Amino acid sequence: MTPFSRIFALRHWGMLIASLVVASTLTVATPASAGQSPFCRTLLAFHPHAPQNSQDWKSYRAFARTVLPTFKKLAATAPNSATRELMDQLVAQLTFDTQANSVNAFKGYWTSHLRHWEYDWQQFAAAELTCVKALY
Repeated sequence: MTPFSRIFALRHWGMLIASLVVASTLTVATPASAGQSPFCRTLLAFHPHAPQNSQDWKSYRAFARTVLPTFKKLAATAPNSATRELMDQLVAQLTFDTQANSVNAFKGYWTSHLRHWEYDWQQFAAAELTCVKALY
């Protein structure tokens, strides 16, 4: 693996894992959460467990496979078309991650889609924040 690909992989996986860790730390069980949308209930109950070594390709692919069903459920229960479109994009990205058959294929895809990918995860974090704000 070249130094570039290591940095790229760390940035990609680190951002994904950081977003999912934020989701897991925001899961506060309160009585107010009972009246929330199915999307927010699913999101706030989500507790991903990131791989121990974010540079391990097989561990990351296994991790992406474990979170993919939750993202599909989030897409199905999205409260509006913009959120549904966002979740569909994230599902497509995670699906690619689970199906990429080499680090080079992964690197090529993400090199060409990085800006869109970063924007999608920023929007995902905003959706998380909206759900958390609804608790109060």
